[in-house]
Amino acid sequence: MLTLLAAGGAGPVVPLALLCEASQRLEGPHTPARVRDELVRLRGLVSRSEAGTEAETVGLFHQTLVEHILTREPEEAISAHWALAEAIAALAPPGTGVVDLVDPLQRYAFEREADHLWEAGDTEEALNALGNRIAASPRDNLLRWKNWEHRITHVYEPLHPDILGTQINVAYWTMQTGDRTEALRLLSSLLPDARLVLGDDSPQVLTARSNYGYLRNEAGNHEEALQIHQAVLQGRERSLGRFHRDTLFSRNLIAGIEFEHGDIRQALLMLHELYSDQVSILGPFHEDTLKSRSNIASGIGLTESPDEALSIHKEVAQARLDVLGADHPDTLKSRMNVAFWTGECGNAHEALRLGLMLLPELERVLGTDHPDTLTTRGNIAGWTGSAGINQRR
Repeated sequence: MLTLLAAGGAGPVVPLALLCEASQRLEGPHTPARVRDELVRLRGLVSRSEAGTEAETVGLFHQTLVEHILTREPEEAISAHWALAEAIAALAPPGTGVVDLVDPLQRYAFEREADHLWEAGDTEEALNALGNRIAASPRDNLLRWKNWEHRITHVYEPLHPDILGTQINVAYWTMQTGDRTEALRLLSSLLPDARLVLGDDSPQVLTARSNYGYLRNEAGNHEEALQIHQAVLQGRERSLGRFHRDTLFSRNLIAGIEFEHGDIRQALLMLHELYSDQVSILGPFHEDTLKSRSNIASGIGLTESPDEALSIHKEVAQARLDVLGADHPDTLKSRMNVAFWTGECGNAHEALRLGLMLLPELERVLGTDHPDTLTTRGNIAGWTGSAGINQRR
């Protein structure tokens, strides 16, 4: 039990239910009552929070004690890390939505699963675990990947594939926080080495090239971006197949450039064809399928009927809420779209109400300087004027 607590870390961080599950895997006491008896026996060494309740969390009282126990019995420490990793997989398997960081078990899984796998010697699964658990806030995901970049650069030689893969994720989450300039700088620096070491058609390099193309388009280099996305599409068709999720997503990005800077009606045809393939392959409620449906709705609004666009966006918003959760960036984007098309349908007062409700959520999840937050602030100003509301005090 002491080694298991040490593997969990200092302070009351390990949910009692997880400790029971891990202890059972080591053939130790595993009912809450017996585990609590052990904790009482170890009093003075153990820190407990909400003791005696279902929400109880435990751990050793000091980091120095943690390090002493883990270094004293390295083989037992590895077994303890494995037990905790397996307990996490059993009690808190990754889902399709974002991690609920309010839930102690989900938070512990988000923060420590990769650590346990790493300490147990399974580097590949540790890095996979980082990608399988996504927080609502891009800033939380970026911080975690940056911490891992620092960690593995002290273990591996420069240009090790795991370092390059981690840096690709750092660039991606930098982009998702809204810092497109820094993300573009990171990818420009990273891509030559990644292409050399991993190969042009490796999934990670194709993802990095796709993100680079997205950023070039956002910077106004539309023709260059289109060429990049077309090359990535060909690479994904070669290495992943025509109907892989990433291949389909490349088609979405190409249609998006056509939508914004070319022929909207042609883009709509491309999106309808893509949406049909995604429904068949990924299902109607997959996040990528819903993204295409959202884009189709906006195209319909611009070319045919704002009312129909609003109706579809409301359906997509509800589906994203059900599948991805309230704090997922895509769900927040859908709420932005519903507010926007409500305004386009002539109801500035309702659009303003929706925008004012949404803004604090965007600031909390994405940050005050994220492009979606800034866009919503601008929309609120416009709806305030359209609604004839004087904001001066």
